[in-house]
Amino acid sequence: VRLKNLSKEGPGSLDWQTKKKFPITMAALMTASDLGATTKPWNIQRKIAGMVAEEFWYQGDLEKAELSTPLVPMMDRELRHELPRLQVGFCEGVCLPVYRALTCLSPALQPMEDAVVFNRDRWAELAENNQEEDEGNENKVTRNL
Repeated sequence: VRLKNLSKEGPGSLDWQTKKKFPITMAALMTASDLGATTKPWNIQRKIAGMVAEEFWYQGDLEKAELSTPLVPMMDRELRHELPRLQVGFCEGVCLPVYRALTCLSPALQPMEDAVVFNRDRWAELAENNQEEDEGNENKVTRNL
């Protein structure tokens, strides 16, 4: 909310000397850095998403075996065919709000926002194709990552 409010003020509001604005801007830049893989070229972004998904699925396998607890979808290996849909949601719900706000503060960051939109659209295409394809292939989403 604070970042969104700051971004509404536009590029002129970015002041590194203002104690109220500095931590908000720094936190947003750190978050953007953490989310940076979503701004990479598609072939790289897709590979990184696959590697992160494998880490989540491994953690989910451990939790399932050791704790017998229900898993959130992104950590459930049995739902790996939903990775594209989950990535669309991640781009829309987490990444784009950050990059849109930062672009409002610094228009020079527009290419990063554009890259997330491009990658989100590629994930959406995969999600649409996965719904139409035969679900018989266990690992069709990650086999080519």
